Order: sequence, then structure tokens, then C-alpha cells
Amino acid sequence: MIRSARCIASFTSTRVACNQHIGGKAILAVAQNLPGRTNAECTTRATLISSREAGQNRHLSTQQLPKRGFAKYAVFGESSVISLSPILPTYKQAGAEGVAVDKKGRMMLEWVPRSNDNKSWAWNDKIRLALSVEEIGLVINQLPHFPVEISRPLYAGQDDDTNSHFSGSGPVIGDMPEKVFKAIPGEGATIILSIDYVKDGIGGQYGEDGKTAPIEITVQVGEFEVMKSILKESIPFLTGFTALMKLSEEREIAQMGTSYNQGRFSGGGPGNMVPF
Repeated sequence: MIRSARCIASFTSTRVACNQHIGGKAILAVAQNLPGRTNAECTTRATLISSREAGQNRHLSTQQLPKRGFAKYAVFGESSVISLSPILPTYKQAGAEGVAVDKKGRMMLEWVPRSNDNKSWAWNDKIRLALSVEEIGLVINQLPHFPVEISRPLYAGQDDDTNSHFSGSGPVIGDMPEKVFKAIPGEGATIILSIDYVKDGIGGQYGEDGKTAPIEITVQVGEFEVMKSILKESIPFLTGFTALMKLSEEREIAQMGTSYNQGRFSGGGPGNMVPF
């Protein structure tokens, strides 16, 4: 049963958008505006979407959206900057029509020290460490009450964190240190986040490309709550769970639309029809 219908028509346009609410769902249809008529008959193919998405689609189209987005959160300290930025998962074909996660995403942590003149940031001296989703879970679980330490071996000609999907193959250079990330609870609910090159328990070693460490920053309680929230909310996206679940949902909706069209135009029984 149709509970309500709202059509937004333009007298100077040849198209009209009709937002019809059917059984708690919303159907957005676009149809040709008939000459001499104030409303168009919404008889074209309809797509089931939420009411919220219907409102957005009246104002934006995929052609108007930017091609890429750069999500990033940064905290600026006195001597360094730390930032979070996601590296999305990659996907692969699964079967004839399916898709599955190839490699899970990561959350890139990046430390940038101040320049020698103390007037700007030494972006070329940045040090990165990419957290896996399991390491993200560890950080969320332990902080702010317990310290966390995560280490990375450096490989010959390759740093696992400059290419987050590198599997870590290749010989380990015996005289190269490990990259070590530490998160230590501080005074007043602050968190000290540091990155260092450590060999035989001694920090301050030279790392890849001759970079020096440690670099650390004290994050205030409010800043850490933002970082913690970002880390937690990122897990379903980095595992690919959100994207694949949405894909499955859209597939089910598309099949529902196909069943409706068969009932509406192919003489199917009432059980296959959605009132329109």
C-alpha cells in the first residue's frame, strides 16, 4: 500500500524526480515530463534506496564527486607531528561473479620531526609504521591503561611500512636495527607515542635511508580519544567487511527489483508485485 508520494517537478526541465515511500522503503524514479502535464508518470525503472540516500541523490551525482579522498588526522606537538591515514584493502575475483578481500588494509602512522631551524617540519625525515587490523585491536584494548610495543624488522632494500602490502620476504640484514613503536601512558591521562630504531636493546640507531630516531610526541587525552575512535571505526573498513556487506546488500536489493519487474511487466502473480 502506498502511504505517501512526493514529486518534485520542474516546469522548465524535461525530467522530474519522484520520491515515493512504499512500505517503509523509498523508491526514486526519474521519468520524462509529459507536455502539458504538471507531473510525470513514474513508470521507468526504479531503484530501491533509503530515504536519506534519496535526499542526497537529488543534490549530488557521481560525476560531481571528487575522484579520490584523502582521510587523515594529525596531532601537532612541540617537536613533532603524528598522523593517521588509512590504506584500503585490495580485492580479488572469487568465482565467476564474486569478489573477496585479497589483502587487508592497514592504518599508517607517520611521525615527522621539526626541522633543524625549528621553523618548519622535516617532511623528508618522516618515519612510518603501518598497523595491521590485529595490531589496531591490540592498541585499542591496551591503551590508555597499559603500554604497547610493536616492532618491525628491516629487510634488505625494503621497509614493510613504506609499502604496506609487502609480505616481508627477503633477507634480514644482520647489522640493521628494528623499527619499534611504543605507546606509553603518561601523566594526566596523556599518551606518549614514539618511533625508534633499536638494536640489541639500544635505541637511537640509524634506520632506512640514514634516518635517525627516536621521534616522540605527547598526545593529550582529547586527542587520543579522537585517535582511538578513528582506529576502532576503521576496522570494518580495513578488513573489507563493510564494502563486501554493502555489495551483498545491493545485490539483494537488485534481485528484489528484478522480481518486481517480472511481476509488474511479465504477468507475474500478486505475490511478486510491489505496489507502485
